[in-house]
Amino acid sequence: MKTKNKAFTLTELLITTSIIGILTAVALPNFLNARIRGQVARSQMDQRSIATALEAYRTDNPQYPEGAVVTPDGGYIKYPRIDRLKPLTTPVSYLHEIPQDIFHPKENPAENVPTYGDKRTYLLSNMLATDPQPDVRGMIVPNFLEKRREWYLLSKGPSKERTNLGVLDSSDSYSPTNGTRSPGYLMNWGP
Repeated sequence: MKTKNKAFTLTELLITTSIIGILTAVALPNFLNARIRGQVARSQMDQRSIATALEAYRTDNPQYPEGAVVTPDGGYIKYPRIDRLKPLTTPVSYLHEIPQDIFHPKENPAENVPTYGDKRTYLLSNMLATDPQPDVRGMIVPNFLEKRREWYLLSKGPSKERTNLGVLDSSDSYSPTNGTRSPGYLMNWGP
């Protein structure tokens, strides 16, 4: 009795590899989009944690942590990013540690945190920066004064670019409606 060799033919191997290639081509973009959506959700969760810590800090102190120091000549000097949020970890621990901003990697790990700014520093910096442009300067009023906002948190978002290079407002906000990599910041304003 003769036994037949049981092996795959070249045609069967080509068909199998083609099917695997097609399935990979369909699944890979969905996997990458799911990964980006997960990173966006994590960044928003981290901002909510910082926002809760800011409000707890404000309950115990007369003001929110300062984002900069005003100089005697009327200017300002911004603190490094990590130093703006350090009052939330020491001496009283409102946060166990300052969360990293996954969309803003820098060579200095201490600066890989969400951007935080308080109202006074933001208003001062924009008045100085936009002094020759009074029409742009007026944009700061609705964002902070009329809406009673006292601070902001920013992450660059998945595209790592900004839509509007003028004064920060809600039109700079990230929206996944144009794809998960659409430009804009992940923003949180408070309170």
